[in-house]
Amino acid sequence: MPQIPAQNQQPPGNERSLQPTADHGERSYVGHGRLEGKKAVITGADSGIGRAVAIAFAREGADVVISYLDEHDDAKDTARWVEDAGRSAVLVPGDLADAATCEAVIDTAVGELGQVDVLVNNAAYQRTYETLEDVTDEEWQRHLDVNLTAMFRLCKLALPHMRAGSSIINTSSVNSDQPKPTLIPYSVTKAGIANFSASLGNLLASRGIRVNSVAPGPIWTPLIPSTMPPDQVEGFGEQTPVGRPGQPAELAPVFVMLASDEASYVIGARVAVTGGTRILQRGWGTRPYPAAGAPSARRAAAAPAGGPCSRRAPRSCRTPRPSQTSTSTSSACTAPATIPRCRWRRTTTAGR
Repeated sequence: MPQIPAQNQQPPGNERSLQPTADHGERSYVGHGRLEGKKAVITGADSGIGRAVAIAFAREGADVVISYLDEHDDAKDTARWVEDAGRSAVLVPGDLADAATCEAVIDTAVGELGQVDVLVNNAAYQRTYETLEDVTDEEWQRHLDVNLTAMFRLCKLALPHMRAGSSIINTSSVNSDQPKPTLIPYSVTKAGIANFSASLGNLLASRGIRVNSVAPGPIWTPLIPSTMPPDQVEGFGEQTPVGRPGQPAELAPVFVMLASDEASYVIGARVAVTGGTRILQRGWGTRPYPAAGAPSARRAAAAPAGGPCSRRAPRSCRTPRPSQTSTSTSSACTAPATIPRCRWRRTTTAGR
């Protein structure tokens, strides 16, 4: 795609003013009936990622409730694409920071469509602040209300209308793991979304309801020019390994997979769509144990030359307690060759 030029919009922004225009899969996404007959609620579905997900869901066979703030023209465009796919589109405007709006979204979905099979919490509030002092209490609370509290409320409200096989998908961000200094409130909420999704996924697994999150990298949507200074918009996304921002259409297939029955064993996951930018860098196997988790100097000095075992040694390797007696006359270690001949156990590292 061409380089993003410097530009600015008034929040919350709109699709028609984007230069260049974003790709939501209008001309490219081809459905295969993977969501046939499902009923979906998508917040922030008027534009950006939400629009791309709505188009993909409709072409896969789902009816869609389009929740949005007040961008009526953009929302009507999304609804037109859903209806062109032969599915029902229901528009529900309103501020999700208000509990009554959250109730209206779910009540409308149940009243118009009968049930909720897929809930996509995608709506987000973002602003840029050069200093922490610039963040007012009201702005901090606004981030929490739209990005976290609304998600919490919508999940609670939707659950009584969801059956086994249903799916909740929450939009997190690469900023949850690599927070940008000028996006502190936004980054905090996106990290909270990732943890909420993982926890709720485990909580609802026994009910057959799956919860996962998607972590986008820099994606070209109206949120960018309407919440960032023009000089930061210019060249947006060029810092990624692929050298460009992502398009909303490039995220839609991930949401479709997580919403479909094909993802029946995917629970509590965070799927990164970042153009190669790494997230979750502190997972198992990504780096050596930090010094804080290493054996103490005394134990390290006493350990054999091979160092501490990488896993617990077999019982035959351990030194008997004083109260135990051994009838064996052999001191040979019977541990596999891959385990050093010692009685040390691996030290657990905090935070793993």
